Amino acid sequence: MGQGGGMVVARRLKWKLRLPLLVLLTALAMSLATLSLAVTALTWGECRSLSQALQQQGDKPTLLEGISPDMTRDSGKPGMRLSFLQGLVESKRLTRIRRERGRVSGSKNKQPMAAHFEVIPNNNAGTYTVERDGLIKQWSECPLQTRNTLSYNNRTGEFVVLKDGLYYMYSQVHCDDNTTAYLKLEVLVDNVVILKCVQGLPPTPLYSQQLAVHSCQASGLVQLRKKSQIKILSIAGVHLKTKTFAYFGLFKLCVVEVWPELMVSPVSAGMAALAGVLLCLAAQVLQSAEMARLRWELEGLREECGARRTTDESQDESPALARTRAPGYTSPAPQLRDCPQPARTRHREPERQALRVERDSEGRRRQRSERKNSLIHLVPSSYQSEGDSTIIHWQKILHTGESFEQNNSTIAIKRNGYYLIYTQVLYQDTTFVMGHVVKRREQRKQKEGETLLRCTQNMPAKQPFNTCYSAGIYRLQKGDIIELLIPRNSANIVMESDSTYMGLMKV
Repeated sequence: MGQGGGMVVARRLKWKLRLPLLVLLTALAMSLATLSLAVTALTWGECRSLSQALQQQGDKPTLLEGISPDMTRDSGKPGMRLSFLQGLVESKRLTRIRRERGRVSGSKNKQPMAAHFEVIPNNNAGTYTVERDGLIKQWSECPLQTRNTLSYNNRTGEFVVLKDGLYYMYSQVHCDDNTTAYLKLEVLVDNVVILKCVQGLPPTPLYSQQLAVHSCQASGLVQLRKKSQIKILSIAGVHLKTKTFAYFGLFKLCVVEVWPELMVSPVSAGMAALAGVLLCLAAQVLQSAEMARLRWELEGLREECGARRTTDESQDESPALARTRAPGYTSPAPQLRDCPQPARTRHREPERQALRVERDSEGRRRQRSERKNSLIHLVPSSYQSEGDSTIIHWQKILHTGESFEQNNSTIAIKRNGYYLIYTQVLYQDTTFVMGHVVKRREQRKQKEGETLLRCTQNMPAKQPFNTCYSAGIYRLQKGDIIELLIPRNSANIVMESDSTYMGLMKV
């Protein structure tokens, strides 16, 4: 007790020392953010005026293309500035074309990242006997037309992750043995249990010639890091059926990677915010200096081009015609006319329109992809009885997209579409039958709702542990409410995040 109390006091003292540092970092970040917004507001006006001027002058070739033969004859500054701007415009156009083409080709050639493994026999009976430490080895990879996600070491029985990301992981073992009272499946990531399943088996008479056949499966969303090690464990000495009865696999989701909310450190978040503000401020200062320089160059070109047009038109009038006119005659102000648009600029217009259409379509596809890959993963925080049922209050540890809104025991759907719903509850109850249902009801109606998923399990009398897993794909509408209910009053469940969880994923 004394050692535990000392650890608590040391932890509190450590956080008290960190508090002033967090306050200082927050104040510094807010001040830098305010300064960055001020610089952005000042730069926005210059950027807007410059972009409008370049757009207006881009439609008139007299500035860049119509006067280029005259301007480049001189060896002074105007020709150098003109060639610089022409090269800048051309390089940006080519860069934009290459970026658009690379983005389209990259999205077409990108293959999914997935892997699927099956257990192969290690004895003459055609089954697999689990090792003494409970580790399952002898995995064989099934060929898939995908990129490599895992590397497997048959000597150690460990899988190694090759790329960071958010994965959907699944596994199953199938027991073909009368000697065990329960069946267990554990998926460990870096020696931490992530997914877990426990099945209590009813006693089988010794004189029975029938084997006990039971399966145990678990699946869910898991955030994995590169070089993480994955292990699959069961009960030592148990005989498992192989091939399609015992397997493990996962696939990577194409979403913006979001780390679990419970693992985010306040100090790390503050440092990241401070670094982001500093980078934004530096970028704004550089942008402001570059805009001022380009604006000065553009004003100089305008003045020189206007002076050259006035000189050329005044020289068009011949001296003989000037002598025949009256002494008080004044020539009218020269009319500035735009030169005809060259063929090269006319040919570029369809290409520009095609690029705009392709860019807009790519943006719409990206938005659809972000909406499509919305997901949420929940773990229990508490549970309570309401009437004849038991409800679970959830907390989210993974969430991305804008398709869900979680509120205690319910999940509200914010976008229409097809969704994968998966649930698992580990019961520790002496009631002879336990289970749960997943219901859907409309937000504005207080009806009982429609049952989407249902799972039931017989509970053993001696070791009352049983896992109940169910999953399915359904079409949900905006405003639907999803809720998991246990139709038992004062049900006893295991509150560990690797044993009881719920999730939805837009497919």
